Amino acid sequence: DGAAVFWRAIPASGDPELWAAAVDGRAPRLLGRGAIDRPRFVADTRIAFMLGEDLVWLDLRDDPVRLHYVAEKVFESGQPGLAWPWMIIGYQSSPGDGTGTLGLVNGETGAKRAISPWVSQYRYYWTPPYPTLPLRVIYQVRERNPSRQDGLWLAEITAEDLQP
Repeated sequence: DGAAVFWRAIPASGDPELWAAAVDGRAPRLLGRGAIDRPRFVADTRIAFMLGEDLVWLDLRDDPVRLHYVAEKVFESGQPGLAWPWMIIGYQSSPGDGTGTLGLVNGETGAKRAISPWVSQYRYYWTPPYPTLPLRVIYQVRERNPSRQDGLWLAEITAEDLQP
């Protein structure tokens, strides 16, 4: 019926591995190894995870496994803030100044809608009842040179923001 489980293992070699199998444990299969962190189901057969600094996903039905890149150099949580395929994440982080772009990212298409550049940190929260829109995002802007844009900002994500 397509039901599956996955797990992350760290063998003696030290490179994390991502495995999947049927719910009853049949047909275990190695999906990949490397800097794999925070895997989670985002759809029935899709697993999203951090691969180093990048957010990727794969479909368990693909054989061989194909990675789909969502965003590079992700910062903060790297966790989706909305229902798949939409996520609110920080991406394109710069190690030089510790900032990046905050935006809406569509995991299916890779479409990105920037909210703000120069973001150093952010947090999002729902207004009751969870998880209805709007979603509110508080973020800190810190440009390389002091600017009137520096400081805390609030963005509100509505249903219209998630239209194609």
